[in-house]
Amino acid sequence: MVKHKRPSGLELISILFAITGTSLIVTKGDFSSIILSPIALMAGITSALCCVFYTLQPRKVLSKYSSTNVMGWSMLFGGIFISCFNNPLDIPREINLYTLSAILSMILFGTVLAFCFYLKSLDYLSPTESSILTVGEPLCSIILSLIFLNVTFSPIELMGAVLILSTVFILAKAK
Repeated sequence: MVKHKRPSGLELISILFAITGTSLIVTKGDFSSIILSPIALMAGITSALCCVFYTLQPRKVLSKYSSTNVMGWSMLFGGIFISCFNNPLDIPREINLYTLSAILSMILFGTVLAFCFYLKSLDYLSPTESSILTVGEPLCSIILSLIFLNVTFSPIELMGAVLILSTVFILAKAK
């Protein structure tokens, strides 16, 4: 919409595959069992709008500054803002070295590095391609649940995973 350009046919197919694959993984193919509260619906819509914003907004800034600088300043200001609502010095007493290392790992790998890589990908991919490829997150969650939590994986979920993975190949073919 920003460039006043419609997605290509392959991008539209990728979007359809990504949505369908994610839906199959989340619902396990049973769409009648979905119970969605108004709060969950609003959270999902807000999340989607924020994703669009943080994909499109930093492009001009990233052309001038490195992704690590943008990320660092963003996290600093975000942390200051959140500190207005939660005291960062209010540390629970039951925290131990294991818990602290797990929290720091989530912050470093799950947030800082992941978002830095995402911002850097905008140098090489269009916002549409970057957004489509983010559907790999639920797929990664499924795979990690299989490995670490011994969760079972149904054929419907496997079909969803294949649809999600196919978006990568479709987008690569489009280039």
